[in-house]
Amino acid sequence: LGHNAEKVTNMLANLTWLKVPKIHWPLSTERVLVMEYCEGGHINDKDYIIRNGIDPATLSKNVSQMYSEMIYIHGYVHCDPHPGNVLVRKSQQGDSQLILLDHGLYTQLTNDFRLHYSQLWNGILNADLEKIKTGADNLGVGQLYGLLACMLTGRSWNSIQKGIDRAERNAADSKEVKENAARYIKEITDVLAKVNRQMILIFKTQDLLRNIEHSLGTQNSMTSIIE
Repeated sequence: LGHNAEKVTNMLANLTWLKVPKIHWPLSTERVLVMEYCEGGHINDKDYIIRNGIDPATLSKNVSQMYSEMIYIHGYVHCDPHPGNVLVRKSQQGDSQLILLDHGLYTQLTNDFRLHYSQLWNGILNADLEKIKTGADNLGVGQLYGLLACMLTGRSWNSIQKGIDRAERNAADSKEVKENAARYIKEITDVLAKVNRQMILIFKTQDLLRNIEHSLGTQNSMTSIIE
């Protein structure tokens, strides 16, 4: 855990608004890890965020940029971004600062996986059915490409075909997603059984990022997808 924290600190040193607590190795043992104490509010605590004059849109953008760099550039991904592990505060300079905690669960993505995952997203963002099919096939899903795209984006297949940056995210779209989730339980299970194993933690991460967007009220910006 401590070495993961130090690795991410160095890996994302360009993100000046990101804080990873320092490890106090002289005070640590095999059983106890002593870290720097960092105070802040949970990233889904919108009252705290507004009260401290922090911009939710900037937070959402920063979280998405952080994870985009982990996934697409470095291939080393923190896989537990629930609100208890992502804090926010005002820095001494007055800017918003993200604090990333709990570095016990990481996955190292292979170059092949990152290439195929990027190709799939390229197809989704461009509403390119053939690229979606190819990306899904390379990830092991085959004919369940449409369901894989819906699971990744949290959007309906109808919205994906139109272009998720053009199709409005509204109550009807959300209703369709929920109804299809219940209707296609067997197919969803098939996707999870067939898909490249590296995707399982990515699913969890993507879902948690969407939940953060929802808490901040920035879900229509789609930063967790487009960044």
